[in-house]
Amino acid sequence: MTSSDFAALWASSEVRLKSASCSSSDSLSSTSSTSTASTAGVLGGLVNSGNSCFANAVVQTLAASSALRKLLESKQNESELCRELDLLLERICARLPSQHSHSAAAFLGAMHKPYWTLSTAVDHSQQDAHEFFLALADCLREALAPGSGAAAEEVRLPIDGELESHVACLGCNEQQPVRCVPFSSLELTLPRLAFSPVSLQSMLEHYFAPEQIDSVYCQRCSLLAARDHLARLLQKTDFSSPAASSSPSSTSSKPDIRPILRSRHEAIAHALENSVVQDADFERLKPPRLVAASKRRQMTVRTAPENLVVHINRSRYDPAGQMPCKNTAAVTFPEILDFHDYLSSSDSSAPEASSDNNSGVVYRLASIIVHHGSHSMGHYIAYRRNQDFPLTWTRTSDKDVSDVSESEVLAQSNVTMLFYERISAESLPYYQTTNVYTCTTEPLIPEPLIVDNNRINIPVQQYPSPRISLAELISVPVSILSTN
Repeated sequence: MTSSDFAALWASSEVRLKSASCSSSDSLSSTSSTSTASTAGVLGGLVNSGNSCFANAVVQTLAASSALRKLLESKQNESELCRELDLLLERICARLPSQHSHSAAAFLGAMHKPYWTLSTAVDHSQQDAHEFFLALADCLREALAPGSGAAAEEVRLPIDGELESHVACLGCNEQQPVRCVPFSSLELTLPRLAFSPVSLQSMLEHYFAPEQIDSVYCQRCSLLAARDHLARLLQKTDFSSPAASSSPSSTSSKPDIRPILRSRHEAIAHALENSVVQDADFERLKPPRLVAASKRRQMTVRTAPENLVVHINRSRYDPAGQMPCKNTAAVTFPEILDFHDYLSSSDSSAPEASSDNNSGVVYRLASIIVHHGSHSMGHYIAYRRNQDFPLTWTRTSDKDVSDVSESEVLAQSNVTMLFYERISAESLPYYQTTNVYTCTTEPLIPEPLIVDNNRINIPVQQYPSPRISLAELISVPVSILSTN
């Protein structure tokens, strides 16, 4: 390791805390894994061919997806795009003794020819990483789809999931049929004004929370209004035109419309017997007046993807300048993301054995994309977890590649895309204790912790739990600290 590597290692508060409060075995394993990742070699970077940092960042983040790499490896003989992307990922995941960078021209060329036009090849304009990601996903599906045209079969990528849209009318309480919506990424919106960091969990809760939609035409409400109107007309005609209609001339000049009204009334009543008004019945009956009502809509996850991609939309409209600008609100995000609360009851990807939260869908952070700059220009940087050394991370900025700590990754508040990889419920307890420092009943602190030039001994027996997290350690009451 170089002197800069040692400086970055000891500058991390996580490493300093481990050396003070963790067991000797935990400290040695963490230090050895970081050292091994650094001495094993350097991962590959990507050449910037002219404002192509958006594409480079997306490719680097995809390198952290083991599921996608397995798919590309199995399909490389079926598609030029899969073959070039798999080859590029293999090159940038190779560890060499020195810095090495590669060109994505062949991959972009395979993507450019039949599927997508790369405008940067002509005018070197700024591009959006999320738009490129969606375009790449469409290209992969089209390249892997067997057949062509109407005979082409749908291909599901590891990033593909399915949402359920539940809509209910607040006026008549009709539950509309559940509509399935495929997705490759969840697009979350930041609040326009945020004076404190916004958590990823709060944005997800807002995304999946029920919302009220006003002034929406409702078929059942319209048929109910038409039925009640016909009932009033029938009552009025029955009362105003008795059988004693004495004048023959009046009966001949005014035909009896009551049979027509009754027939219409019965047809509407029959259509309303269904739990959901059928579109064909509504089109056939054609009520003269449509009724607008308020509806409640809620999205849930029907099928959770293997790799969850979250896009944080940082575009907002500035009324003062009358132009779009970047929302610079800080965002916090966890390493472990429990997705159980957002699943629908018909989720086909959740385990059926248990209803416990930990047995649901859980994700672990695999990579992120950070954007530096303004709304119209800037630079994308990718951070990805190393597949060969999962406790270490790599920062890639085009050709510049360096190892970073996980704490530095979690501190990237200007993140714009997050890539999570699904983990099994059995491995969740291990991942939950990855950032938790274990202490035994015997104090294994080789040296006292130094805080503000004060020597502090931490009595381990004060903690009922054998695990001490960073937050718990920082919030230790002064009364239980003994200063020498």
